[in-house]
Amino acid sequence: MKICHGLNHIEIYTVPVGDYFGQMTDAFHLVYAPHSNKALIAGKEELEAMERYACGAIDHHSVSGSIIEAVEELKDNDCFKAYQSIPYTINNLTKLSILPTYNCNFSCSYCYSSKGRSTKNLDIKKAFAAIDFFIDKNRLDERRIYMAILGGGEPFITWDSVAACIEYASQRAIQQGFQLSIGVTTNGSIIRPEIIEILKRYHVITSISFEILERIQNKQRRNYNEVCRVIDSLCNAGIELSIKSIITPDNVMLLEEMTEELATNFPQIKSLKLQPVESNTIFTDVKSLENFYTLFSENFFKAREKAIKHGIELYCPVSKNTDYLLDHYCGGELCLTPDGSISICHRISSPLEPDYNNFIYGMIDGQHKIHFNTAQFNELIAHNSSKPDRCKNCFAKWHCGGGCLAQAKTYTPDMLKVICDWTVLFIRQIILLRLEDQYKAQGLPGLKATIDNDLC
Repeated sequence: MKICHGLNHIEIYTVPVGDYFGQMTDAFHLVYAPHSNKALIAGKEELEAMERYACGAIDHHSVSGSIIEAVEELKDNDCFKAYQSIPYTINNLTKLSILPTYNCNFSCSYCYSSKGRSTKNLDIKKAFAAIDFFIDKNRLDERRIYMAILGGGEPFITWDSVAACIEYASQRAIQQGFQLSIGVTTNGSIIRPEIIEILKRYHVITSISFEILERIQNKQRRNYNEVCRVIDSLCNAGIELSIKSIITPDNVMLLEEMTEELATNFPQIKSLKLQPVESNTIFTDVKSLENFYTLFSENFFKAREKAIKHGIELYCPVSKNTDYLLDHYCGGELCLTPDGSISICHRISSPLEPDYNNFIYGMIDGQHKIHFNTAQFNELIAHNSSKPDRCKNCFAKWHCGGGCLAQAKTYTPDMLKVICDWTVLFIRQIILLRLEDQYKAQGLPGLKATIDNDLC
Protein backbone atom coordinates (compact mmCIF):
# COMPACT_ATOMS: atom_id res chain seq x y z
CA MET A 1 0.00 0.00 0.00
CA LYS A 2 1.25 3.46 -0.86
CA ILE A 3 0.85 5.57 2.26
CA CYS A 4 -0.86 8.84 1.37
CA HIS A 5 -0.47 10.30 4.86
CA GLY A 6 -4.14 11.14 4.96
CA LEU A 7 -4.26 10.35 8.65
CA ASN A 8 -1.23 12.51 9.42
CA HIS A 9 -2.87 15.38 7.57
CA ILE A 10 -5.69 15.37 10.14
CA GLU A 11 -3.27 14.90 13.06
CA ILE A 12 -3.81 11.16 13.44
CA TYR A 13 -0.61 9.16 13.71
CA THR A 14 0.19 5.49 13.19
CA VAL A 15 2.83 3.78 15.31
CA PRO A 16 3.95 0.15 14.80
CA VAL A 17 3.26 -1.87 17.97
CA GLY A 18 3.22 -5.51 16.83
CA ASP A 19 6.15 -6.25 19.13
CA TYR A 20 3.99 -5.29 22.13
CA PHE A 21 1.80 -8.30 21.29
CA GLY A 22 4.67 -10.66 20.45
CA GLN A 23 4.07 -10.28 16.69
CA MET A 24 6.00 -8.75 13.79
CA THR A 25 6.40 -5.04 14.44
CA ASP A 26 4.09 -3.94 11.61
CA ALA A 27 1.40 -6.55 12.34
CA PHE A 28 -0.46 -4.01 14.49
CA HIS A 29 -0.42 -0.25 14.72
CA LEU A 30 -1.34 2.18 17.43
CA VAL A 31 -3.57 4.76 15.77
CA TYR A 32 -3.32 7.85 17.94
CA ALA A 33 -4.94 11.28 17.82
CA PRO A 34 -3.21 13.61 20.31
CA HIS A 35 -5.79 16.39 19.92
CA SER A 36 -8.71 14.20 20.94
CA ASN A 37 -6.59 12.09 23.31
CA LYS A 38 -7.98 8.93 21.70
CA ALA A 39 -6.25 5.82 20.42
CA LEU A 40 -7.02 2.37 19.07
CA ILE A 41 -5.19 -0.68 17.79
CA ALA A 42 -5.53 -1.56 14.09
CA GLY A 43 -4.36 -4.51 12.02
CA LYS A 44 -2.85 -4.10 8.56
CA GLU A 45 -6.14 -4.26 6.63
CA GLU A 46 -7.92 -1.90 9.02
CA LEU A 47 -5.06 0.56 8.86
CA GLU A 48 -5.03 0.49 5.06
CA ALA A 49 -8.76 1.21 4.93
CA MET A 50 -8.41 4.05 7.43
CA GLU A 51 -5.56 5.61 5.45
CA ARG A 52 -7.42 5.38 2.17
CA TYR A 53 -10.59 6.82 3.66
CA ALA A 54 -8.70 9.67 5.37
CA CYS A 55 -7.01 10.78 2.16
CA GLY A 56 -10.17 10.45 0.05
CA ALA A 57 -9.02 7.46 -1.99
CA ILE A 58 -12.29 5.63 -1.20
CA ASP A 59 -15.75 6.95 -0.43
CA HIS A 60 -18.27 6.18 2.30
CA HIS A 61 -19.92 3.43 0.23
CA SER A 62 -16.80 1.33 -0.27
CA VAL A 63 -15.56 1.16 3.32
CA SER A 64 -17.21 -0.30 6.40
CA GLY A 65 -19.10 1.94 8.75
CA SER A 66 -16.87 0.94 11.64
CA ILE A 67 -13.81 2.30 9.83
CA ILE A 68 -15.54 5.61 9.08
CA GLU A 69 -16.74 5.86 12.66
CA ALA A 70 -13.25 5.13 14.00
CA VAL A 71 -11.57 7.81 11.88
CA GLU A 72 -14.24 10.41 12.60
CA GLU A 73 -14.09 9.76 16.33
CA LEU A 74 -10.31 9.99 16.35
CA LYS A 75 -10.43 13.15 14.29
CA ASP A 76 -12.90 14.81 16.68
CA ASN A 77 -12.99 18.16 14.90
CA ASP A 78 -14.29 20.01 17.94
CA CYS A 79 -11.22 19.04 19.96
CA PHE A 80 -8.93 19.85 17.06
CA LYS A 81 -10.41 23.30 16.59
CA ALA A 82 -10.28 23.96 20.33
CA TYR A 83 -6.49 23.65 20.38
CA GLN A 84 -4.72 26.79 19.31
CA SER A 85 -1.00 27.25 19.50
CA ILE A 86 -0.47 30.55 21.30
CA PRO A 87 2.49 32.58 20.02
CA TYR A 88 5.09 32.71 22.77
CA THR A 89 5.95 36.25 23.81
CA ILE A 90 7.34 37.78 26.97
CA ASN A 91 3.91 39.21 27.66
CA ASN A 92 2.14 35.85 27.80
CA LEU A 93 4.59 33.92 29.97
CA THR A 94 2.74 32.24 32.84
CA LYS A 95 5.69 31.01 34.89
CA LEU A 96 8.04 33.06 37.03
CA SER A 97 11.05 31.34 38.58
CA ILE A 98 13.00 33.09 41.31
CA LEU A 99 16.48 31.92 42.31
CA PRO A 100 17.24 33.64 45.63
CA THR A 101 20.91 32.65 45.89
CA TYR A 102 23.86 30.99 44.19
CA ASN A 103 24.96 29.67 47.59
CA CYS A 104 24.39 26.04 48.58
CA ASN A 105 25.11 23.92 51.65
CA PHE A 106 25.23 20.67 49.65
CA SER A 107 27.68 19.51 47.00
CA CYS A 108 25.70 17.05 44.88
CA SER A 109 27.73 14.88 42.54
CA TYR A 110 25.64 15.69 39.46
CA CYS A 111 24.64 19.31 40.17
CA TYR A 112 23.85 21.21 36.96
CA SER A 113 24.68 24.57 38.58
CA SER A 114 27.87 23.64 40.44
CA LYS A 115 29.99 25.84 38.16
CA GLY A 116 27.91 28.85 39.14
CA ARG A 117 28.41 28.71 42.90
CA SER A 118 29.02 31.96 44.80
CA THR A 119 27.72 33.77 47.88
CA LYS A 120 25.68 36.21 45.76
CA ASN A 121 22.08 36.68 46.93
CA LEU A 122 19.15 38.29 45.13
CA ASP A 123 18.27 41.92 45.88
CA ILE A 124 14.70 41.63 47.22
CA LYS A 125 13.67 44.85 45.46
CA LYS A 126 14.61 43.24 42.15
CA ALA A 127 12.46 40.26 43.09
CA PHE A 128 9.52 42.58 43.81
CA ALA A 129 10.07 44.32 40.44
CA ALA A 130 9.93 40.97 38.65
CA ILE A 131 6.78 40.00 40.56
CA ASP A 132 5.16 43.35 39.69
CA PHE A 133 5.85 42.75 36.01
CA PHE A 134 4.73 39.13 36.12
CA ILE A 135 1.51 39.63 38.09
CA ASP A 136 -0.03 42.40 36.04
CA LYS A 137 -3.59 42.25 34.71
CA ASN A 138 -2.61 44.57 31.85
CA ARG A 139 0.17 42.21 30.71
CA LEU A 140 -1.59 38.87 30.66
CA ASP A 141 -5.11 37.63 29.89
CA GLU A 142 -4.59 34.16 31.39
CA ARG A 143 -5.47 34.24 35.08
CA ARG A 144 -3.82 31.00 36.24
CA ILE A 145 -0.11 31.56 36.83
CA TYR A 146 2.73 29.83 38.65
CA MET A 147 5.73 31.06 40.63
CA ALA A 148 8.59 28.70 41.49
CA ILE A 149 11.33 29.36 44.03
CA LEU A 150 14.31 27.08 43.56
CA GLY A 151 18.05 26.84 42.84
CA GLY A 152 20.54 27.98 41.77
CA GLY A 153 21.70 27.31 45.23
CA GLU A 154 19.59 26.24 48.21
CA PRO A 155 16.73 28.78 48.49
CA PHE A 156 16.06 28.26 52.20
CA ILE A 157 19.54 29.61 53.02
CA THR A 158 17.95 33.00 52.30
CA TRP A 159 14.62 32.18 53.93
CA ASP A 160 13.72 35.80 54.72
CA SER A 161 13.84 36.60 50.98
CA VAL A 162 11.85 33.48 50.11
CA ALA A 163 9.15 34.36 52.64
CA ALA A 164 9.03 37.96 51.41
CA CYS A 165 8.56 36.81 47.79
CA ILE A 166 5.78 34.38 48.76
CA GLU A 167 3.90 37.00 50.79
CA TYR A 168 4.36 39.82 48.28
CA ALA A 169 3.35 37.71 45.27
CA SER A 170 0.31 36.30 47.07
CA GLN A 171 -0.95 39.76 48.01
CA ARG A 172 -0.36 41.15 44.52
CA ALA A 173 -2.14 38.18 42.90
CA ILE A 174 -5.25 38.96 44.95
CA GLN A 175 -5.06 42.65 44.04
CA GLN A 176 -4.63 41.91 40.33
CA GLY A 177 -7.22 39.11 40.14
CA PHE A 178 -4.90 36.16 39.48
CA GLN A 179 -5.03 32.55 40.65
CA LEU A 180 -1.42 32.08 41.74
CA SER A 181 0.15 28.72 42.58
CA ILE A 182 3.51 28.81 44.35
CA GLY A 183 6.05 26.01 44.48
CA VAL A 184 9.39 25.67 46.23
CA THR A 185 12.12 23.10 45.70
CA THR A 186 14.60 22.55 48.52
CA ASN A 187 17.29 20.04 49.41
CA GLY A 188 15.52 19.39 52.71
CA SER A 189 18.31 20.51 55.02
CA ILE A 190 16.73 23.54 56.69
CA ILE A 191 13.60 23.65 58.83
CA ARG A 192 12.27 26.22 61.30
CA PRO A 193 8.79 26.92 62.70
CA GLU A 194 8.46 30.09 60.62
CA ILE A 195 9.17 28.10 57.43
CA ILE A 196 6.39 25.65 58.22
CA GLU A 197 4.01 28.50 59.06
CA ILE A 198 4.54 30.28 55.71
CA LEU A 199 4.35 27.08 53.66
CA LYS A 200 1.04 26.18 55.32
CA ARG A 201 -0.49 29.65 55.23
CA TYR A 202 0.09 30.11 51.50
CA HIS A 203 -0.48 26.47 50.49
CA VAL A 204 2.99 26.32 48.94
CA ILE A 205 3.64 23.24 46.81
CA THR A 206 6.77 21.85 48.44
CA SER A 207 9.21 19.51 46.71
CA ILE A 208 12.22 17.88 48.38
CA SER A 209 15.17 16.77 46.28
CA PHE A 210 15.95 13.41 47.88
CA GLU A 211 17.26 10.05 46.66
CA ILE A 212 15.19 8.03 49.21
CA LEU A 213 17.73 5.20 49.66
CA GLU A 214 20.32 5.98 52.34
CA ARG A 215 23.28 4.56 50.43
CA ILE A 216 22.41 6.54 47.29
CA GLN A 217 21.54 9.78 49.11
CA ASN A 218 24.82 9.70 51.00
CA LYS A 219 26.78 8.95 47.83
CA GLN A 220 25.15 11.53 45.55
CA ARG A 221 23.91 14.24 47.96
CA ARG A 222 24.91 13.22 51.54
CA ASN A 223 23.02 14.24 54.71
CA TYR A 224 20.47 11.39 54.64
CA ASN A 225 19.51 11.54 58.33
CA GLU A 226 19.25 15.32 58.31
CA VAL A 227 16.88 15.31 55.31
CA CYS A 228 14.75 12.52 56.80
CA ARG A 229 14.33 14.63 59.95
CA VAL A 230 13.16 17.62 57.90
CA ILE A 231 10.76 15.49 55.84
CA ASP A 232 9.27 14.04 59.03
CA SER A 233 8.83 17.52 60.49
CA LEU A 234 7.06 18.80 57.38
CA CYS A 235 4.82 15.74 57.11
CA ASN A 236 3.90 15.94 60.80
CA ALA A 237 3.00 19.60 60.31
CA GLY A 238 0.57 18.67 57.55
CA ILE A 239 2.63 20.02 54.65
CA GLU A 240 1.83 18.15 51.44
CA LEU A 241 5.19 17.08 50.03
CA SER A 242 6.46 15.63 46.80
CA ILE A 243 9.85 14.01 46.28
CA LYS A 244 12.13 14.62 43.32
CA SER A 245 14.85 12.01 42.82
CA ILE A 246 17.65 12.36 40.31
CA ILE A 247 18.24 9.08 38.51
CA THR A 248 21.84 8.25 37.65
CA PRO A 249 23.67 5.06 36.65
CA ASP A 250 24.03 4.38 40.40
CA ASN A 251 20.30 4.11 41.09
CA VAL A 252 18.64 3.46 37.74
CA MET A 253 18.26 -0.23 38.67
CA LEU A 254 16.76 0.66 42.06
CA LEU A 255 13.53 2.44 41.13
CA GLU A 256 11.30 -0.32 42.53
CA GLU A 257 13.24 -0.32 45.80
CA MET A 258 12.99 3.48 45.99
CA THR A 259 9.23 3.34 45.52
CA GLU A 260 8.81 0.70 48.21
CA GLU A 261 11.03 2.58 50.65
CA LEU A 262 9.13 5.81 50.11
CA ALA A 263 5.85 4.03 50.80
CA THR A 264 7.28 2.41 53.93
CA ASN A 265 9.20 5.31 55.49
CA PHE A 266 7.06 8.24 54.35
CA PRO A 267 3.54 6.93 53.69
CA GLN A 268 2.09 10.46 53.69
CA ILE A 269 4.00 11.32 50.50
CA LYS A 270 2.05 10.44 47.37
CA SER A 271 4.06 12.11 44.60
CA LEU A 272 7.44 10.94 43.29
CA LYS A 273 9.22 12.50 40.34
CA LEU A 274 12.07 10.52 38.78
CA GLN A 275 14.34 12.86 36.83
CA PRO A 276 17.00 11.28 34.58
CA VAL A 277 20.30 13.01 35.19
CA GLU A 278 21.66 15.16 32.36
CA SER A 279 25.42 15.28 32.17
CA ASN A 280 28.03 15.11 29.44
CA THR A 281 30.60 13.98 32.01
CA ILE A 282 28.57 11.06 33.37
CA PHE A 283 27.63 10.06 29.81
CA THR A 284 30.65 10.51 27.58
CA ASP A 285 29.44 8.56 24.55
CA VAL A 286 26.29 7.44 22.75
CA LYS A 287 26.42 3.87 24.05
CA SER A 288 26.51 4.81 27.74
CA LEU A 289 23.56 7.17 27.28
CA GLU A 290 21.60 4.60 25.28
CA ASN A 291 22.16 1.91 27.93
CA PHE A 292 21.06 4.27 30.69
CA TYR A 293 17.79 5.25 29.03
CA THR A 294 17.00 1.62 28.20
CA LEU A 295 17.43 0.72 31.87
CA PHE A 296 15.43 3.75 32.95
CA SER A 297 12.42 2.66 30.88
CA GLU A 298 12.56 -0.95 32.08
CA ASN A 299 12.74 0.03 35.73
CA PHE A 300 10.38 3.00 35.54
CA PHE A 301 7.46 0.87 34.40
CA LYS A 302 8.18 -1.78 37.04
CA ALA A 303 8.27 0.92 39.71
CA ARG A 304 5.08 2.42 38.29
CA GLU A 305 3.19 -0.79 39.06
CA LYS A 306 4.36 -0.68 42.67
CA ALA A 307 3.52 3.01 42.94
CA ILE A 308 -0.05 2.39 41.78
CA LYS A 309 -0.51 -0.22 44.52
CA HIS A 310 0.64 2.30 47.12
CA GLY A 311 -1.41 5.19 45.74
CA ILE A 312 1.71 7.09 44.69
CA GLU A 313 1.81 9.22 41.56
CA LEU A 314 5.14 8.24 40.01
CA TYR A 315 6.22 10.19 36.97
CA CYS A 316 9.09 11.62 34.98
CA PRO A 317 9.05 14.74 32.78
CA VAL A 318 8.15 12.80 29.62
CA SER A 319 5.32 10.82 31.23
CA LYS A 320 3.91 14.03 32.72
CA ASN A 321 4.07 15.83 29.39
CA THR A 322 2.00 13.05 27.80
CA ASP A 323 -0.95 14.57 29.68
CA TYR A 324 -0.69 17.76 27.63
CA LEU A 325 -0.51 19.08 24.07
CA LEU A 326 2.80 20.88 23.63
CA ASP A 327 4.48 22.56 20.73
CA HIS A 328 7.28 23.80 22.99
CA TYR A 329 8.93 21.67 25.68
CA CYS A 330 8.43 24.06 28.60
CA GLY A 331 6.98 27.23 27.11
CA GLY A 332 9.90 29.20 28.44
CA GLU A 333 10.02 31.05 31.70
CA LEU A 334 10.79 34.37 33.27
CA CYS A 335 13.66 33.22 35.47
CA LEU A 336 15.14 35.85 37.77
CA THR A 337 18.69 34.98 38.80
CA PRO A 338 20.52 36.16 41.95
CA ASP A 339 22.43 38.79 39.95
CA GLY A 340 19.20 40.27 38.56
CA SER A 341 19.43 38.87 35.05
CA ILE A 342 16.52 37.06 33.38
CA SER A 343 17.12 33.61 31.89
CA ILE A 344 14.90 31.46 29.68
CA CYS A 345 15.74 28.49 31.94
CA HIS A 346 16.55 28.11 35.64
CA ARG A 347 19.24 25.58 34.78
CA ILE A 348 21.40 28.30 33.22
CA SER A 349 21.57 31.14 35.71
CA SER A 350 25.13 32.17 36.59
CA PRO A 351 27.72 34.27 34.70
CA LEU A 352 30.20 31.53 35.61
CA GLU A 353 28.35 28.99 33.44
CA PRO A 354 29.44 28.55 29.79
CA ASP A 355 26.02 29.11 28.15
CA TYR A 356 24.95 31.98 30.40
CA ASN A 357 25.07 34.76 27.80
CA ASN A 358 23.16 32.62 25.31
CA PHE A 359 20.25 32.06 27.74
CA ILE A 360 19.85 35.58 29.15
CA TYR A 361 17.21 37.81 27.55
CA GLY A 362 16.67 40.49 30.18
CA MET A 363 17.85 42.18 33.35
CA ILE A 364 16.69 44.35 36.23
CA ASP A 365 18.95 47.37 36.70
CA GLY A 366 20.14 49.19 39.82
CA GLN A 367 17.01 51.35 39.80
CA HIS A 368 14.90 48.17 39.74
CA LYS A 369 13.71 48.76 36.18
CA ILE A 370 13.18 45.71 34.01
CA HIS A 371 14.69 45.49 30.51
CA PHE A 372 14.20 42.81 27.84
CA ASN A 373 16.06 41.79 24.69
CA THR A 374 13.04 40.69 22.65
CA ALA A 375 15.13 39.45 19.73
CA GLN A 376 17.11 37.17 22.05
CA PHE A 377 13.90 35.86 23.63
CA ASN A 378 12.39 35.12 20.22
CA GLU A 379 15.51 33.22 19.17
CA LEU A 380 15.47 31.13 22.36
CA ILE A 381 11.75 30.37 22.29
CA ALA A 382 12.01 29.24 18.66
CA HIS A 383 13.44 25.93 19.89
CA ASN A 384 10.28 23.86 19.39
CA SER A 385 8.76 20.93 17.51
CA SER A 386 8.15 22.90 14.31
CA LYS A 387 11.84 23.13 13.42
CA PRO A 388 13.43 19.64 13.22
CA ASP A 389 12.53 17.56 10.15
CA ARG A 390 12.38 14.47 12.35
CA CYS A 391 9.38 15.96 14.18
CA LYS A 392 7.20 16.51 11.12
CA ASN A 393 5.30 13.20 11.09
CA CYS A 394 6.03 12.11 14.65
CA PHE A 395 3.16 11.56 17.08
CA ALA A 396 5.44 12.25 20.05
CA LYS A 397 6.08 15.85 19.01
CA TRP A 398 2.79 16.86 20.64
CA HIS A 399 4.16 15.74 24.00
CA CYS A 400 7.90 16.48 23.76
CA GLY A 401 7.62 19.90 22.13
CA GLY A 402 10.91 19.45 20.30
CA GLY A 403 12.87 18.64 23.45
CA CYS A 404 14.53 20.66 26.20
CA LEU A 405 16.71 23.61 25.16
CA ALA A 406 19.15 23.13 28.05
CA GLN A 407 19.43 19.45 27.15
CA ALA A 408 20.17 20.42 23.56
CA LYS A 409 23.14 22.45 24.82
CA THR A 410 24.39 19.54 26.95
CA TYR A 411 24.63 16.70 24.43
CA THR A 412 25.99 16.08 20.93
CA PRO A 413 23.53 15.59 18.02
CA ASP A 414 24.08 11.81 18.14
CA MET A 415 23.30 11.74 21.85
CA LEU A 416 20.21 13.90 21.35
CA LYS A 417 19.01 11.37 18.78
CA VAL A 418 19.28 8.66 21.45
CA ILE A 419 17.03 10.71 23.73
CA CYS A 420 14.65 11.46 20.87
CA ASP A 421 14.30 7.76 19.96
CA TRP A 422 13.84 6.86 23.62
CA THR A 423 11.16 9.54 24.04
CA VAL A 424 9.14 8.09 21.15
CA LEU A 425 9.23 4.57 22.61
CA PHE A 426 8.51 5.80 26.13
CA ILE A 427 5.45 7.81 25.09
CA ARG A 428 4.28 4.85 23.01
CA GLN A 429 4.41 2.69 26.13
CA ILE A 430 2.51 5.27 28.20
CA ILE A 431 -0.30 5.38 25.61
CA LEU A 432 -0.47 1.57 25.37
CA LEU A 433 -0.73 1.28 29.15
CA ARG A 434 -3.56 3.81 29.14
CA LEU A 435 -5.33 1.71 26.53
CA GLU A 436 -4.83 -1.32 28.78
CA ASP A 437 -6.57 0.58 31.59
CA GLN A 438 -9.43 1.60 29.29
CA TYR A 439 -10.01 -2.00 28.20
CA LYS A 440 -10.08 -3.20 31.80
CA ALA A 441 -12.46 -0.37 32.77
CA GLN A 442 -14.88 -1.74 30.13
CA GLY A 443 -14.80 -5.17 31.74
CA LEU A 444 -12.40 -6.61 29.16
CA PRO A 445 -9.36 -8.64 30.25
CA GLY A 446 -6.96 -5.97 28.98
CA LEU A 447 -5.46 -4.86 25.69
CA LYS A 448 -2.92 -7.66 25.29
CA ALA A 449 -5.34 -10.36 26.37
CA THR A 450 -8.05 -9.06 24.02
CA ILE A 451 -5.72 -9.02 21.02
CA ASP A 452 -4.39 -12.48 21.93
CA ASN A 453 -7.96 -13.81 22.06
CA ASP A 454 -8.69 -12.29 18.65
CA LEU A 455 -5.63 -14.02 17.22
CA CYS A 456 -6.67 -17.45 18.53
